[in-house]
Amino acid sequence: MAPWQIYTVSDDAPSNRVVGFIVARVSKGGAVTELANSLFRSRKDALDKLADLRDQDLGLLVEAALSLVTEARIIPSKGFGSKAVVEVRYGTLEWVRLFDFFDDELKFHASEFVGKTEDQARALFGKKDLAYIQS
Repeated sequence: MAPWQIYTVSDDAPSNRVVGFIVARVSKGGAVTELANSLFRSRKDALDKLADLRDQDLGLLVEAALSLVTEARIIPSKGFGSKAVVEVRYGTLEWVRLFDFFDDELKFHASEFVGKTEDQARALFGKKDLAYIQS
């Protein structure tokens, strides 16, 4: 059986920017079995993460791949007094509510969360919230 490998995923632009990775193995017959994948915001983020993952065993590799946000969405508030919601997906899992916030005080873009761990995403909220309170 072929070993699990990490393959980088690049966009189609001339820059050939690395946007993520796939953990997979390819059989001698050419069949691909994908185990996990993740997207990153920049080439540096992807290369840094790949360098970290290559030195870990498969269990940790999968855990790391599935702990990164691959998609995010901002659900606007429904009016005065209600809060907007940030929801994210990790790998192929369902949407998860990350946090809510008053969108007249803080502004977020879905792209800010892609490639981050849950802790990093929550830290972004804390950083923006603190900056707002101190302003």
